[in-house]
Order: sequence, then structure tokens, then C-alpha cells
Amino acid sequence: MAAEHEVKLDLHPTVALGDPVSGIEGADVEHVDPLRLEATYFDTADLRLIRAGATVRYRPEADSEPWQVKHPVDDADTDGIVRDERVYPGSDEGPPAAVASAVAALTRGAPLVPVATLVTERGRLRVHTGGELAVEVTDDNVEAHVDGRLVARFRELEVEGDHDRIRGEVVDRLVAAGAVETGNRPKLVRALGPAAEAPPDLVVPEPTGPDPTQPVVDVVSRAMLVDLDRMVRFDPGTRVGEDIETLHQMRVATRRLRTTLRTHRSVLDRDWADTLREDLRPLAAALGEVRDLDVLIERVEVDLAKLDPADAEAAPGLRSLLDQRRGEAREALLALLDAPGYGGLLDRLLTAATTPRVLEPDAPAGPTLTPLVRQAWTRVRTAVRAEDDQLHDVRLHIKRLRYAADAVRPALGAPAADLSKAAGRAQDVLGTWQDAVVAIEAFRTMRDEVDPDVAYLLGVLTARAARRRDRAARRWPAEWRRLRRYRTRI
Repeated sequence: MAAEHEVKLDLHPTVALGDPVSGIEGADVEHVDPLRLEATYFDTADLRLIRAGATVRYRPEADSEPWQVKHPVDDADTDGIVRDERVYPGSDEGPPAAVASAVAALTRGAPLVPVATLVTERGRLRVHTGGELAVEVTDDNVEAHVDGRLVARFRELEVEGDHDRIRGEVVDRLVAAGAVETGNRPKLVRALGPAAEAPPDLVVPEPTGPDPTQPVVDVVSRAMLVDLDRMVRFDPGTRVGEDIETLHQMRVATRRLRTTLRTHRSVLDRDWADTLREDLRPLAAALGEVRDLDVLIERVEVDLAKLDPADAEAAPGLRSLLDQRRGEAREALLALLDAPGYGGLLDRLLTAATTPRVLEPDAPAGPTLTPLVRQAWTRVRTAVRAEDDQLHDVRLHIKRLRYAADAVRPALGAPAADLSKAAGRAQDVLGTWQDAVVAIEAFRTMRDEVDPDVAYLLGVLTARAARRRDRAARRWPAEWRRLRRYRTRI
């Protein structure tokens, strides 16, 4: 992730800034030639991007590619704004496909149109420490134009950089020189005014203390909004593909949303809930295909590192085959995310999560939803007792129990949280078992497609996966006994 850490401040246009950042311990100051910049910002007509904290900008004078996309990033450990910043090639004819794709989860199919042009006279200085850039300070005098009209003039300072100590000291010195922190409002927000400061379309209500009397519709809505928000936040990183954890998180959110709709069917309009689950199925499956290969590739690399070099001679051939399969799965996923129907799916999910079709919306959540958790528990117990001992089915039902407990936490509090944690531990054990089973099946399938050397290596890896599967299966009875202690707490 190309993250930027920045703090914004106001300074009256007539104030001479001087050189307030010189003399910082262990730092050197470099004055850089001023610039004149002209940037055109794009958004949907109803400003979906900026209201969600994201921006799309075209600036031909940029130091790198002219198109830039910024997404907000959660980071509780730093001051100011943290945003993922990426640049793209393109012309002034409009946002290229890669830019539109990067913000598709926020635009939901609405076209990107120019919404403002900012003309900036920029002064710059850079603070270095240990020969590396610590922060850059920019002093911007800005003219904002909307629909060809001058709508605002303002002066803004930005302190941007990853060095927390120096960034903090620079900000303190600028404030002492007369600057005022702005609340980190982006320039575009200042140009567009109140419309850009309206809440985003997708807002997750703040959690409240456990209250079993709150309306069931509020609990169901929040559970759906949490997972939909997670899907949207991890969509950009899933497309970029640099960190496999982002795809994992998007997959988890998609699975949780489908499970919420399944678990709560008895209190929902069933046709409505089932239709949404089916709409989500292709996305869940595509994410799952890539995720399973990510897990498999990681596990293979760990196993290969432990093998005798003679046994691992065919590793390059195996890696090539796995990379090819993952590439094909990823292409299928990206095609789905870029398909015209994806924006419509997100629109339907947003409407559904905001106003879920609950049969008795004002019923108290505690007594209404508690039986659903107990039903989920009963399904776990039934699966465990099944004669065929299908741990795969047990794992699925424990996952649904965990998600059901999470959904009722706003109503039941600690008992639901404790059950969720216990189910999570059991799910981890069975997840290890499942990963090994998936690996064994994949290796057996591939052995018919490869040369003898790779086939031999697959046999060695199959044996290692079988040992992991058996160890996890032996751990399961003790984990099940621990989980059973929670069966009467809800």
C-alpha cells in the first residue's frame, strides 16, 4: 500500500510563514522550487467518493502519472489523515478504466464526472533525517473553480510524511507560527462546500451497550452494514492484489453477510433474503477460489523450505503451475468485479442493509434473536453427532454459530461475545483440518497433469498435508469439549 500520512492546517494569506521548522534536532531543511498546479477532480454527481473520504484527480503537472486515486485507511496509531494513494497513466479525455475500477465499490456504477478544478500556487520545503525524507511541508494558495466559476480562495498548509516525531514537531511549530489545524478537511471538500460534507451512503452505526429491548431491525441492519462496509473497504486492495490479506478480509465479509441472511431467515422476508444470498454466491465463490490458492501457495512455500533439497528439485515447476492457477482464478474474480452488474449488486445490498425486510421490525432483539443462536448451536451439535463424522460440515456450522453470536452482541453483550470467541477457537482448529484436506485434494488432482518429478514432489507434500489433517482431527475432540461449556450461556 502506498500510504500517505498528512496533517492539514490553515494560515491567513497575509501571514509570512518564515522558516519555523529549522533547528529540529537531527533534521535538515531543504527549500524546493515553488510550483503552479492545476488539478481537476472527478466524482459522481452526488459526490459519493468525497463523502466517503476518497478522491480521483487528474493533474498533468504531477511528478509521476497524471491520474491519482486516494482511499481512506484506518490507522488509530497516527495523527492526521492516512490514505492509500495510487497513480495511473492516462490522458485528459476522462478517467481511464483502471481508475474507474479502483473506485467502483464506491461509485456503484455511477459515472465519474468533473466536479471541481483547483489552481494552486505551492511553496515547498522538505525535512530530512539520516539522509532520508522525513516530511514535506507545502504552503498552498488555492483558487477553487466549480462549473467554470471561482467559488473559493484559501491558504492551506500540509505536513506529509511517515516520521511521526518530526511530523508532530513540525505541526507544533507551524501552530506556534499562527497556523490552525483544519480538522483535516481535503481541499476538495472546502471547494464543494456542505454537499461534500454530507454523510457517505454507507454508514455503520456506532455500537451501543448491550440492550435486549432494542428493535430487531436495528440489530439486523447493523450486522449487515458492518459486513457490507468491510466488503467495500477491502475491494480496492483486492483488485490491486499486493496483500493477500485484503482479499481474505473481503471474502470473510461476503461470507458473513450471506450467513447473516441465512441465520436470520425466520425473522426476514425469506424470498428477499434468499435472493440476496444467491446474488452474492458468484462473488463469494470467486473470492474463495483465489483465497484457497493463496493459502495453498503459502503452505507449499513453508513445506518446501523444510524439505531436503533433493526432494524439492521440482519446486519451480510446481510453483509455476500454482501461479498459473491462481492467475486464472484472479482474472475470473477481476472480471466479475469489473462487470456491469457489480455496481447494481452493491446498490441492492446497501438498500437491503439500510432497510432490511424484517417481518416484525419493532420486536425486541434479545428474545427474538436468541432462539436463532440456539438453533445454530443445535445444528453444530447435530453435525458433531453425525455418524459419518464430516468435520467439514461441523466447521461450516461452527462458523455460522460464530457469526450468529456476533450479530446478536449488540443485544446480549458478553455472553454472545464469549460464545463467538469460543466458536472462533474451534473454527481455527477445523480450519487447519480443512486447509489440509483442500491441499490433499488439489495435489491429487494436479498429479495427473504434471511430469514425474513434480508428481513425486506432490506426493511428498500430500503426505505432509495428511499429517497436518490428522493432527488437527486429534485436537478437535478437546476443542469440542471446551466449546460445549458455552451451550447454556445464551
